[in-house]
Amino acid sequence: MSVPARLAFSIGPVQTFVSQSRRTRDLWASSFLLSDLAKVAMNEVKRRGNLLVPAPSAIETQANRDFGALPNRFIADFSDASAAAQAASAATTALQNRWQVVADAVWSESIDKIVQSDGNLTQHTRSIWDRQVQNFWELTWTVSAPDQSSRLIAARKNWRTTPATIEPGDHCTLMHDRQELSGWIRSVSRDQLLFQDRFWASLRRNLGSLDLADDERLCAIALIKRLYPKSRVQKSLFPERSSPIAHNNWPSTVYIAAVPWLEAIASNGNCQATARQYAEEVEILASQSFGERHSKIPRLAELKRQGKTGRFLELDGNFFQQNALANSNVTPFDSPDGDDSLKRKNLSGKLEELFRVSNGKPSPFYAILLMDGDSMGKLLNAAGTSNDDSGSPASKALAGFTENTPRIVGAQLGVTIYAGGDDVLAMLPCETALKCAIQLADEYRKAFTHHLPDSIARLATLSGAIVFAHYHTPLQQLLKTAHHLLDDIAKDATGRDSLAIAVYKSSGITAQWAAPWNHIRTLNGIGHPNNIIDALLLDINGPPSASATSSSSTHLAEFSASFLYNIRERFASLTDSSLTRPGEFGTLSSDLTHNNNELLTSVLLADFLRGKARQQQNDPKPDHALAAIQRLLKVCQRVTRTSDHDCSVHVDTNTLGIDGALLIRFLATEAQKNAR
Repeated sequence: MSVPARLAFSIGPVQTFVSQSRRTRDLWASSFLLSDLAKVAMNEVKRRGNLLVPAPSAIETQANRDFGALPNRFIADFSDASAAAQAASAATTALQNRWQVVADAVWSESIDKIVQSDGNLTQHTRSIWDRQVQNFWELTWTVSAPDQSSRLIAARKNWRTTPATIEPGDHCTLMHDRQELSGWIRSVSRDQLLFQDRFWASLRRNLGSLDLADDERLCAIALIKRLYPKSRVQKSLFPERSSPIAHNNWPSTVYIAAVPWLEAIASNGNCQATARQYAEEVEILASQSFGERHSKIPRLAELKRQGKTGRFLELDGNFFQQNALANSNVTPFDSPDGDDSLKRKNLSGKLEELFRVSNGKPSPFYAILLMDGDSMGKLLNAAGTSNDDSGSPASKALAGFTENTPRIVGAQLGVTIYAGGDDVLAMLPCETALKCAIQLADEYRKAFTHHLPDSIARLATLSGAIVFAHYHTPLQQLLKTAHHLLDDIAKDATGRDSLAIAVYKSSGITAQWAAPWNHIRTLNGIGHPNNIIDALLLDINGPPSASATSSSSTHLAEFSASFLYNIRERFASLTDSSLTRPGEFGTLSSDLTHNNNELLTSVLLADFLRGKARQQQNDPKPDHALAAIQRLLKVCQRVTRTSDHDCSVHVDTNTLGIDGALLIRFLATEAQKNAR
């Protein structure tokens, strides 16, 4: 008698493959390529068994997506262990074969022409290429009884079977643990340096500087990621598509940062003519400057179709930032020879005029949003399996969540890079990132409620991480920070069902804050914002339509940003810590914590009122001022989730930290430079 068996299959390395990206195009290609490989593996398993997670329908859905929508892990049930093992073997072969097809397509597109023209330049390249391509993926799988699957696959991942090798020679400038493809070593001799430079110069001429920068020397894996989106590669890999997935113009980080400002200008009749004229001036100086033709943001796509700003919304994001505009290396003009500083100065003046007309500037900061389901193994076991071949109830819920994710992200002016199963990776403007994260967390729970009883659906929680960063910060650093926030802070330290946020500047993380979703959403009837962060921003900025002298507003700004600038010194004097490390909390004296922080609240309120008096501002209403101080404390004390079984949170009233206040200050000042 055969005994039912469950196959758990995982594709790796995921984080290193995706995070080692220099451009947003690299980031997209990594995620989309992973989904493409997962698709062929899942199809082999689906033909032989009962695919539980993801839902079988998700495989076909991926064929119509322009972003990665399949997870790197899947689960299937079989009649016995032998059938499961055979399916795993077939999935492994299919994935490796597809990967080789992808690698061959990129080789033909890029390096093969150089080999044919000058074989002496590439005597090492083919062996390096084959070694790196053939030994990259770590495919792990287990076959077990259904109730042991999640435990065994976690243990199997810790059992390394792919040998860890140290590659020789000069290393890739993108994936630093791998050898660059020329095979020449710069430090050995001048001849080798010249041969290496000749190799990359030849490849750059073949590809173009937009595909390979002057300072880039790549390994096989990085070059595959870079060239995978090329239209000729896409046509050979996806002949069934009516048009290739042309992602050479994936929105840049500087463009994402400017999106709210762009929307405000394109929607305002007083700004449209100036914007159109600015785009015409740019086209005269830099005809190749329209790199955002294929925007993935629905609202901007709609405004483009209206045509009221000409080609303004198609401009490269660098043309919206004066610092980038002044730099000929990052924002080249058509005539690079000679001094073009006068032209740049004049164009900067045109941009300044656009700032004046729109009464705002684009923010140089944007947000990376990373989200992941909590305790998926426990949730899948509780949800159980299905008797039909449409997938388990949990897989159907995950498919529904994936289906709605790009709509939610797009409505918040962002772009979805990956949305598969319980994972999400997106880029958004600063001002919409938190709202998007809250909506996705709500949607995740709603998706499970639709397919499972409430007693099980309540286990479906989604933790998240948001990193606010300047547009020129390297993506690798930000993705590493986002994973640290998600795994170590939101999940482990805060207790899951939580959000962690960091502000990342040139010096590194300057603020790090986390709290459970229930604490973020709890406002005790203080006003219309649906979360504590937006409520505190209202305390600083007041309503969008209210001026500093307005008497018609029912809720003027309570705090000034200057009140928060001295927050480190003020809070450090009240605790046993200097509060210099991001995410650090100090311990309050027992006098300050007595009776639910009554004395602490009074001290901060008195300090706040003195500041108002010094600035000769209108006397605040005492009840409004007290409520504002209480809201501030909600983000300045350590908050954790008390149990996986309920939604209650624990506020440690003995602690005090500055990161929540620093986050609010950042969002109220540096991140909010647009004219919305």
